[in-house]
Amino acid sequence: MKNELTAGAFAKLCGTTKATLRWYRKVGLLIPKAIGDNGYAYYGTEQLIQFSTIQALQKVGYTLNQIKSYSDFDNADNSFLEKQISQLDQEISILQTQRDYLKNLLNTQKSLSKRWKADSKNGDSKVIHYEKTFYLMIPTSADNPAYYQKQLFEFKELLSELDLPSDSTIITFLDENHLEKKVFSNGFWVGIQIKDDKLTPILKESKNTIAKRARIFTRPAGNYFTYLTSFALETTPEQSNKSVNPMVQGQIMALRAARRKKAILSAGLLETPVTIKEQEKGIKYLFMEISILIK
Repeated sequence: MKNELTAGAFAKLCGTTKATLRWYRKVGLLIPKAIGDNGYAYYGTEQLIQFSTIQALQKVGYTLNQIKSYSDFDNADNSFLEKQISQLDQEISILQTQRDYLKNLLNTQKSLSKRWKADSKNGDSKVIHYEKTFYLMIPTSADNPAYYQKQLFEFKELLSELDLPSDSTIITFLDENHLEKKVFSNGFWVGIQIKDDKLTPILKESKNTIAKRARIFTRPAGNYFTYLTSFALETTPEQSNKSVNPMVQGQIMALRAARRKKAILSAGLLETPVTIKEQEKGIKYLFMEISILIK
């Protein structure tokens, strides 16, 4: 046993304990190189690589039973590691998507905190310069809640098909035609902001039925009249007595104010959720930012 190490010495070399080595041995992993006449286990220094591999696989979430399927390290089939790498790549992709979404949300919140004061209220407005932006949209209607929910569900399926984050912030858009006719509660668009318009040919080739109805809107760079509106997420007594949808009411007020500043309706009306804040009597309000291009 001159060239082998005792379990204690090998454990020290690996930075582990003899108990861990015994457990690995019990489940069929890291079998000692030799057993002495005294019954002691002996390990070879070359088994350090084997131990390191087991530890590495455990750290990324694999059980000892899963690792056991890769126990023949000297004659291992590369397909095992290739499969694990593929699975990790998928997990990394999902985590990267989640990270991008959270980073975008954080940047949005930081940007909004610079634009609006903490005590900003319904009806506040300002002119903000926006760069050229693209939006993937589908037509829908709020007149039928069941239909609206169905459209959103199918839209999220389309986002998954296009490898876009399905948990992106949903934006409401009213095009020039609906603004001219002052149609707010019916025939509007919902969607998300995207990087560019390269999805156009992909949408045309997609077999997804809702993809056929989807459209990419491009909003030009320019100065936008930006209006802050809000409505209670819980029905208040005041709202119960009103027949006008508070969301629609905000759009109407924003359009009127923008028209006084010579609004350019060709860029449409875009409404984006900003934040949820608790107001008087503990009622939570959803604040929305409405932007309309002006001269």
